[in-house]
Amino acid sequence: MRLPVSPFPVFAKSPFILRLFFILGIILSSTAFIAYMLEPYTFDTYLDALWWAVITASTVGYGDIVPQHFTTRALTAGLIFVGFGVVTLFVTSLASTFMAEKTSWQQGRRSVNHEDHIIVIGWNERALRVISHLKHVHPETPIVILDSGLTENPYPNARQVDFVKGAPSSSKTLEQANTAEAKTVLLTAGGTNGEEEEADARTMLILLAVKNQNPDVYTAVELLTNEHMTHAERAGADEIVNSTQMTSLMLAASTYMHGAASLFAALVNEKKEHRLRTEPAPEAHIGRTFYECLLEAQTKGSLPIGIKRSEDHYLNPDPEMTIQSSDELIMLTN
Repeated sequence: MRLPVSPFPVFAKSPFILRLFFILGIILSSTAFIAYMLEPYTFDTYLDALWWAVITASTVGYGDIVPQHFTTRALTAGLIFVGFGVVTLFVTSLASTFMAEKTSWQQGRRSVNHEDHIIVIGWNERALRVISHLKHVHPETPIVILDSGLTENPYPNARQVDFVKGAPSSSKTLEQANTAEAKTVLLTAGGTNGEEEEADARTMLILLAVKNQNPDVYTAVELLTNEHMTHAERAGADEIVNSTQMTSLMLAASTYMHGAASLFAALVNEKKEHRLRTEPAPEAHIGRTFYECLLEAQTKGSLPIGIKRSEDHYLNPDPEMTIQSSDELIMLTN
């Protein structure tokens, strides 16, 4: 014969605030039932008695229902003392639970449930500027900061910015950031002078862990040296930004084209009125020459300046170059 399962272990293991709510419900409902049975002429319905019990236990005391019998009044006095203590404890526990949840979120201990979000791995000056830019360009896209060194969310009042604390190469941390449902992952390099190769090696480890969680997520990786460029491509990086190389090119260009850095920043800055972007070639342009596309696009306020074909970029191409179906147009747009 199978013995019935006792519900007490389930009750004992439930959250404290739920147990307190259950106890409060029993006190109020049982007191209301006793009062209703003692004075049916005072309480028209059981719901009236329950209303009286709630108001009495919370010490509000509207006075719209007043018990007449001595026993009911004694019950009222007991309900005030017991109920007030339980209600106070319940409200305090509710506030403590809310504050604990908020602290847990701010310190990066909670999992996120976003979809199609952007994960920024690593916290440094570049990550700060990236997030500032993303918040301006895509204000509705959720952003998750993933870092092991941060102690709390640097954006406590930003509705769309969450923080997950932990080792970025850990599968548990990546699951907490819901990497499987992410749209884009940006990996920033965290090395200092003399530690570039070590920083790039850590980036490779994180990239492999990210691709293991979500092989289809778009990954943009920052590297500090050239040694790991091939490794990053083999690991599945969709875009590689060699910050040292980019800085060197800008510095060199500034010697013969003054203002090169500010010009490049203006072209890729989404906050500016005119910006550089790539767009899939419209179906109407396929099979036509670049010159024909140029004339038509200018009437719409855009300026094609090149063609991206596979991994090759043709800036200021031959006017007679024919647009193919897989091409992307490099545009300067409003």
